[in-house]
Amino acid sequence: MNSYEEIKLMVKASKRALIKEDQKDINHIKKTQGLLIKEEIEKVSDEKYVEDQEIEEKEKQDLQKRSFKIQGSIISIHGDRKSELQLTLDEKVAFKESIEEFRNEISEIVDFQPLNVYQNNVEWSGKIPDKKINFHFSTEETNGVYMDAEMLKLDNDIVELIEKLQKYFEKFKVKWNKILGSRKETEK
Repeated sequence: MNSYEEIKLMVKASKRALIKEDQKDINHIKKTQGLLIKEEIEKVSDEKYVEDQEIEEKEKQDLQKRSFKIQGSIISIHGDRKSELQLTLDEKVAFKESIEEFRNEISEIVDFQPLNVYQNNVEWSGKIPDKKINFHFSTEETNGVYMDAEMLKLDNDIVELIEKLQKYFEKFKVKWNKILGSRKETEK
């Protein structure tokens, strides 16, 4: 390759980089002005959400996924067809409410994993760092709250936290089962 072609390629690469930076700046301005409500994520890092990506059923492996970033958290919609991968206003509102309610009722400091909406199930997990507890919610047949903690000292604070998680899960389950029901109605 001669130097002219190399320079031409570098100019093209620079233009592409500038366009991406301009788009990031535009999105930042829209966000600060309250104009950008959601951002579609083209590809969620496989490494960051390895635990979330471990799917046991072959049925779930065949699904398509579309992820959206809303207020710094991720919601992923899974479906067989592209038409099922849309995020509705009700789902967006329910997602925002779920995050706010969790922070108000359980813990303000929480590292959420993506909320996954499947055809018959909603799964959500995360970590409460100050208590070193991982939680997982599932609305499917095996529904419930699952916890993972290493050498957890069982004291009144932890018992209270467990009770709050269980109580919150019931609200979460009702809210998201309604969403699943409305998704099925719109499919028909």
